[in-house]
Amino acid sequence: MGKKSKSKKSNRSLLLVLVMLGVWQMPYTFVILCGLLPSGVVWLIDRGHSKLTAVTIAAMNGIALVPILIHLWDQGGGMTAAMSLMGSTINWVLILLAVIVGWSFAQGVPNFVVSIILNRERAHIKRMKEGQRLLIEEWGDDVADGFEKPNFPSK
Repeated sequence: MGKKSKSKKSNRSLLLVLVMLGVWQMPYTFVILCGLLPSGVVWLIDRGHSKLTAVTIAAMNGIALVPILIHLWDQGGGMTAAMSLMGSTINWVLILLAVIVGWSFAQGVPNFVVSIILNRERAHIKRMKEGQRLLIEEWGDDVADGFEKPNFPSK
């Protein structure tokens, strides 16, 4: 029971520190919260247990925010500059393009990996059948006694 209350206390103090930093750096917090809105929507929509799609999209979304935050820094880091940056259409296009790229990664990379694994396994099966064919050629049909003789394509 002691560990659980200590963990809750630790989480609360971390949250308090984050809130204080957010208030202290309000323009940056505003840009980050507005820019991560698409990731928040995906987090709510993603039904997966580990929410890997949401994590992938949030990572790409965060990368898209870096140039906007750097531009805010260059402009002095004021709230007016932050609101101006988040009102810019080109920044929203950048943010949403990053979401699309993250979604493409989340949907495309697993399919790509599966196709690579399937091709590797097919090649392995082909090598095994060729080895089996060579063994039967060298040792005769007796080597396959008790097993169904495979259908080899004729050469």
